[in-house]
Amino acid sequence: MTTPRGEVPRKAPASAASAPPTSASTLRRRWLDHAFRNAGIDASQWDPTHGVAENRQTIECVTDIYVVTEHKVVLLADFTDLVAYGQAGKLWSSGRLAWDDLKIVGVNGSGIEMTGFHAPRNDPRYPFTVDLSTGESDTKPYDW
Repeated sequence: MTTPRGEVPRKAPASAASAPPTSASTLRRRWLDHAFRNAGIDASQWDPTHGVAENRQTIECVTDIYVVTEHKVVLLADFTDLVAYGQAGKLWSSGRLAWDDLKIVGVNGSGIEMTGFHAPRNDPRYPFTVDLSTGESDTKPYDW
């Protein structure tokens, strides 16, 4: 790769790795691109090497991403809500699940294991489950 004198060549993005893409990695990239578009994130502008200031808008939009390969679903979380995307687009939006600090722990069968801040109990990592097919939760910390 040639660059003008004095410029450092940009590091190739992870999606341009030397190994040939697999069907799973291609599908994951497609889901992430779709999720970025629907969340209003310009993925071409996301470069972690530019630091927080330049990436702040993207950083603040999505706090957690989880790919559920066996169900062909991508989960996007912000501080309080969860959204699921499938191959055809948005599947559901959970509405507010936690007071703050929502985290995706994992998927167990048809349940999404989560933690989030439960203000009335002053529990910063209150565990609960969200139904993968509907986005509903009977045990969520935010229930107002």
